[in-house]
Parts: sequence; structure tokens; C-alpha cells
Amino acid sequence: MRKTVTVAALAALALSACGTQPRPPAYYDALPESRSQPLESLFKGDASVISDADIQKILAHKYEFPAHSRIAILPLSSRGGWSTWSDEFAGLNASMEDAFTSALKASGKVYDASYLPAIVVPDKRTVPYLREAAARYQADLMLLYRADCKSFNKNRVFASNQSRSYCTVDAVVLDTRTGIVPFTSTVSRSYDTVQGTGDMVFAETVQRAELTTVGALLVETAGKLSTFMSTGKSR
Repeated sequence: MRKTVTVAALAALALSACGTQPRPPAYYDALPESRSQPLESLFKGDASVISDADIQKILAHKYEFPAHSRIAILPLSSRGGWSTWSDEFAGLNASMEDAFTSALKASGKVYDASYLPAIVVPDKRTVPYLREAAARYQADLMLLYRADCKSFNKNRVFASNQSRSYCTVDAVVLDTRTGIVPFTSTVSRSYDTVQGTGDMVFAETVQRAELTTVGALLVETAGKLSTFMSTGKSR
């Protein structure tokens, strides 16, 4: 039976606003393998999902990023939802994606970064299927992210409408070869929006602000990943 891990479980790893922290060198000096009696699960039913030996092997693995990587990007939220608003928003969405991929490729360890082609995206978003899709695309790493914005509007009769919004981007990096998740990140930003004179409806103002903010958060995420790949430390 194929063992699966859901993407939701991966996303749960990205709750810390500080992102992934590197293991201290002393961690490997105190591994269970050096003890007379290895640690085992107290719940034997766990073995039907993953064995104790496999868990120890995974935890003992000292991960290192490849010297040169292709990154496949897969958004877990609706990609380009803003682009159907107008041709202007389609252009903004394309610019956002270009800025994100360019920021990733700025890393000395990334020779290519691009969105996973839709025809290769698996219907089942579980780790084995995601690894298979990344392997078909010859991507060493897969970057999955979810962008979420919440807006609270204040509609006014004799003044411009206002909105306060909160946007968050959660990101997870999956290593295609090992299945390890070596990096997670959560970045957030709040901002206030006032309806512009050229916008027909206030929703257009809000959508534009959300798109711009998510783009900035994605670039920030790329910078965090680049720093972590090079130094093993989050910014």
C-alpha cells in the first residue's frame, strides 16, 4: 500500500513566523543510535504508517541543499485569481510571478525557478505524487506556497472607502530526492487601503493592494530561502 502524507500536514510545519532553524552540530552527537537502547514508538499501530527504523534514519539524516538546483513552484491557493479581474490585473499577476522567480534565481544555488506546468500538477496533492511530478520536471526542489488575504472594509457615504487587510504567505520546500522538508517560512503584512479616484468599485482597489502585497511577501520568502540555502540561517 502506498504511504501518503497530505499537503495540509506539510503546511502545518510552516506555522513559525521565524521560519526554519538549522540544527546545532551537537544534535548529531546525541542521536539515539549512540545509545544502548534505541528509542521506539509506544504506539505499535504507528508502524503501519512508518517504521521506527525509518523514523530514526530520517531524523539522523544531515540534509544539505544541492549545489545547483531547479525549483518547481506550486501555489496551493488559486493561482492568478486576480488576473480574471481585468487585463491590468493579468499583467500585475504576471509581473508578480516574474519577480518571484527572479528573486529565487538570484541565489547562487538556484540555476532555474519556474512554475510547475499545469499538465504535470497531480490531482492528489500528497508527497509521493508531488515528488513524482517534480522528478518528471527534473526539479531538485519543489516550493509550495499558500497566499491568504483578509480585508475588513469601512464603507463611507461622504468620504472615500477604506480597508484594512492582512496578507500571509506560507511556504514549504520539498526535496525531490529524499522527501525531506528542509525549509518552511511564514511571512505576513498588514496595510490600509483607500479607494482610488480611478477605480470604478472599491473591490478593485482592494484586489490591487492584495496582489501587490502578496508579490512583496513572495519576494521576501525567496530572500529567506536564498539566505537559508547559503548559510543555513533564516534572516
